[in-house]
Amino acid sequence: AANTSISSETYPIVAVNLQTHFQVNDYDLVQFYVDDPTTYWEDDVVRYSSNTFDDPYKIEYSGYGVGLTQAQWISIKNNTATELNDGPDYLDNIRVLSVNKHLIHKFPWWWDSRYSTLSSDYSIEDTGSSLKIEYTGGPTTSGAESIDFIEGTSMGTDTHWSEMDLLSLDLYIPDVTKLDDYGSVIFGDVQGLRYHIWDLSTTVSGFSNGWNYLKLQFKNADTKVINAGVTTFYTADTADLNNYNDLELKSLKFRFRGKGDPLTLYVDNPRIERNTFNEDVKFDKGLYLSNSEYVTFPLSEFDPHKGALEFWFKPDYNYFGTNTFYEFDSRTIFAYSNVANDLFGFFILKGYGPAIVTGNSDFMRIQYAQSNSDIYFDIGDVVHLGFAWSYDGSAIDSHGTTARLYINGELAGSSYNTWEIKDTKSSRLLLGGAVSQKAASEDPTSIWAAVDNLKVYNYCKTDFSDRNVEGIDSIDVLSPNSFLEISKDGVSFYDRNSAYLPLVYEDVPSGESRTVWVRTNIPENLTGDEK
Repeated sequence: AANTSISSETYPIVAVNLQTHFQVNDYDLVQFYVDDPTTYWEDDVVRYSSNTFDDPYKIEYSGYGVGLTQAQWISIKNNTATELNDGPDYLDNIRVLSVNKHLIHKFPWWWDSRYSTLSSDYSIEDTGSSLKIEYTGGPTTSGAESIDFIEGTSMGTDTHWSEMDLLSLDLYIPDVTKLDDYGSVIFGDVQGLRYHIWDLSTTVSGFSNGWNYLKLQFKNADTKVINAGVTTFYTADTADLNNYNDLELKSLKFRFRGKGDPLTLYVDNPRIERNTFNEDVKFDKGLYLSNSEYVTFPLSEFDPHKGALEFWFKPDYNYFGTNTFYEFDSRTIFAYSNVANDLFGFFILKGYGPAIVTGNSDFMRIQYAQSNSDIYFDIGDVVHLGFAWSYDGSAIDSHGTTARLYINGELAGSSYNTWEIKDTKSSRLLLGGAVSQKAASEDPTSIWAAVDNLKVYNYCKTDFSDRNVEGIDSIDVLSPNSFLEISKDGVSFYDRNSAYLPLVYEDVPSGESRTVWVRTNIPENLTGDEK
């Protein structure tokens, strides 16, 4: 029973039935309700058994102690009855640790209910068992049901959690007409007063017979409980309580109600699902990147000396890098690199704002233009970013400007510091993520935003008045590489798309040479007089 301790004087041996086999590798005796540490139950003798009998009197326990073993029963002895000066000791919780991670919906005895019978069912889900809920409704035949995960331990800590992520679970409903427009999902740590609640009363009407896939975004929860008695939000002590990346996740409750008739539901695969393309940005769902995530775009024929890019994004932070938990972090917006590790990028410096960094200089902070309220953005705003660069200041204007930042079409700032580009091979654009050593000194994370409609230019675009247009006006640009073909014998030539490339010469003696034939092949629609 809850809040009850077992005395070693009354029950010197405790046998626990795990109800199925687990790869057990350790255990803890956890005291929640025993106030005096001197009366804690000690680890006297521990034994394991893989037997499936329900009656512990018939079970033979193995003679070895803690270690990896296939077990269904665990027996713990602490006999103090013969020690008149020692005891009794008290025990209230035994925590058994398994080697493997388990899907909590596959073990119905890990759940509790008010009016339903819980069991495992293998007929609905092809990949395994689902949690079967046979609801009767109690005395009124329409009582509010709560299916609760029993909080014997935690489901772990999600160190990569984001408010943009989703709590997802799969719900199979054979007859949706028996389900009332009522319900909620609760997740987090209820006893610790840090949890989210999603109201399902309006969602139920959209359910259909068969599988229904709930995707509940944390930032859109109807209720966020962060601490009892806390009334202020934006303080460093209270705001972080709503951040799950340091929280042991213990509670999951699913509430629903019938209309007077028995009904059956099936729950499968409750999980935290990473947000990838779930967030509306400007034109469509955007790619969401967080923590240390980044995307690489190869730019094989890109000239890094000058260029521009633009995109729409919805950030988890404001202009100064502050998120909803009042945390100040530097954010990596994008970075460019090549085979020579020439690197430059655009960042949000925590507490400061936009800056660019290169692989061969310190941070070059954007020099601000006149204050303009249009350039400042807040958490969750849909923002357009435009960025133009010229490594030596020769391609943007006549004033030697090397970088310009545009926010929502307005010039937010400029820089006049130059940098070096040593090579142009293997160019790539990194959205979020990788940074240089000097940038890493600011400990930046990823972009922490959903990004939409990324465009890259090979010239210094400075007019972003067309930012509300999704497409792009372009023409096919042919590079010299499109015209070249190479050969080892002067007869068989191969272009850059040939499966016979690369050409390889092996075991060439020192001082000798081999010939590579190169020819140009002008496409039929060109005359050779083009400029």
